Amino acid sequence: MIVPPLSATTTGVALAHLGIAAAPPTERLLHDLVTAYTRRVPWESASRIVRRATRDQTSGRPQWPHDFWAGAQSHGIGGTCYESNYAFFTLLLAL
Repeated sequence: MIVPPLSATTTGVALAHLGIAAAPPTERLLHDLVTAYTRRVPWESASRIVRRATRDQTSGRPQWPHDFWAGAQSHGIGGTCYESNYAFFTLLLAL
């Protein structure tokens, strides 16, 4: 499976939410990303329960990385471990 990185726009949204400036990949940047991520992005399932209850189509239920970061920035929500880890992974790929 090929996992695409985040778009430049969504990468900017994610970094802004985390309070991290774009920079070349370094061990320090990784440390700062992980630290900010664990402090700013909640692990929760309430948003997933709401999505399942409000969408008839199964295809509209997953929270893909661009939706994850948009929700994190606009509503302060996070996601389940699967969604959260996937969103963080695609951010790392983009960087």
